[in-house]
Amino acid sequence: MVEIFYLTVLSIVPGFVWLALFLHEDWRHPEPRSFVTLAFFGGMVATAFVFFIQNALHSAFFHGDITELLFAQALSWKQFNFLATFAAVEEIAKFLVVWVLVRPWKAFDEPLDAMIYMIIAGLGFAVVENIAYTSALVKGTIVAANPAQIILLRAIGSTLLHAITSAVIGYHWALAMLRTSTRRFSISTGIAFAVVLHVVFNYLIITAGERVMLPFLFLAVVLFFILIDFQKVKHKEHLI
Repeated sequence: MVEIFYLTVLSIVPGFVWLALFLHEDWRHPEPRSFVTLAFFGGMVATAFVFFIQNALHSAFFHGDITELLFAQALSWKQFNFLATFAAVEEIAKFLVVWVLVRPWKAFDEPLDAMIYMIIAGLGFAVVENIAYTSALVKGTIVAANPAQIILLRAIGSTLLHAITSAVIGYHWALAMLRTSTRRFSISTGIAFAVVLHVVFNYLIITAGERVMLPFLFLAVVLFFILIDFQKVKHKEHLI
């Protein structure tokens, strides 16, 4: 029981750490706590719907053990498409959380809000996904030689991944709000970029082997540009 408790905590804490860090970036104009909570828990709830859709897609199009993908040395084209479809479902779900739950309210009144609330929803999504992964390891549904290490790597990597891909969507959404492009094209482009980044990270995680730091190096590089984009949106807001 003690081990399960620590593994669960390990899978949850990084999400709240990243949440605090990203909210700190907007400390001059903090978002209402009620809407931060709404976006975060909306992302958590969305995970259940995503799992349902992914299980349906798995049953319909991918006949085999899904855990095979976790330890594959190489991916077939069918498996790659499978990962891309799963990534698309997750990214669209996170976008819909913010679009439906937060966008209609007055609290969503600045372009930067698109990035902030997308990141918050993404972190809520990641927390539940990590808990589900931890549960699968504890139950033996997924077998790993060192569960704690796997959970730690996933908690850090997967949580940051969801924050980054959500930020990409939020950035393009912000561009639409700043009228630098049409809303439909910009948001669609953001979702497409997010899916690509998601798939690349998953591919690196699966095929990295002993090069375990490669996926995290990839995330670090993308995070650098995301932080630049964050500052760009801030600057453009001030010019309006």
